[in-house]
Amino acid sequence: MANTFFIMLKDSGLGIAAILGLGFILWKVARWTKGVDESVTNTAKTIKRLEENVQHLTVRVDTLHDRVNELYARMDKLSDRVDKLYRLFTTFLDQQVDRATSPRSLTDYGEKLSQRIDAPSLATRYTDRLRGKVGAMNAWQIQELCFHHAQNEIMKDLQENDASLFDQITMCAYEEGIEPTKIMRVVGIVMRDILLKQTGQPSRPQGDPILPEGHSATSK
Repeated sequence: MANTFFIMLKDSGLGIAAILGLGFILWKVARWTKGVDESVTNTAKTIKRLEENVQHLTVRVDTLHDRVNELYARMDKLSDRVDKLYRLFTTFLDQQVDRATSPRSLTDYGEKLSQRIDAPSLATRYTDRLRGKVGAMNAWQIQELCFHHAQNEIMKDLQENDASLFDQITMCAYEEGIEPTKIMRVVGIVMRDILLKQTGQPSRPQGDPILPEGHSATSK
């Protein structure tokens, strides 16, 4: 029966046309299938490249994150150092016993130390020993003499002859976290004021500059 069918197609002239048509359809289907395969392959490659790019980007982001964390850590350390420096600086300022004025005067902290050790009594006790050394000294020389004597000679004398007062001064320094020389600088300023008054030295208003003899703040 099949042979009869093909014979009929052949005889009718439709066989060739049918075969050609079927072949053309199969060719188109093959080309379309190939195109689909190529598209799928290209898409797979594109996806793979995207995955690789994402992986590289992830690594870079992780690296950047680590560097940012390192930067934050360094900033925290720097902030800690700045805070420490600030505390040291403020402590230094808070523990200043005298002001850089003319003449030098006690700060509030210096006044506190003066009251705590009774600096006026101690200064009066030793001022007479310096009275004969003053001679024709000017105010600055008297001030330096008092500082040196208070911080060296008086401390040495107290250690040898008045252990109780020496211990009081050194314990005050220990509790305040300062050197005993700072406390004795307070005594030196009080001694200076006493000697300046005794010798009739001119007293300048606080903050006025020290000028050579024969000059005044208003002279030109």
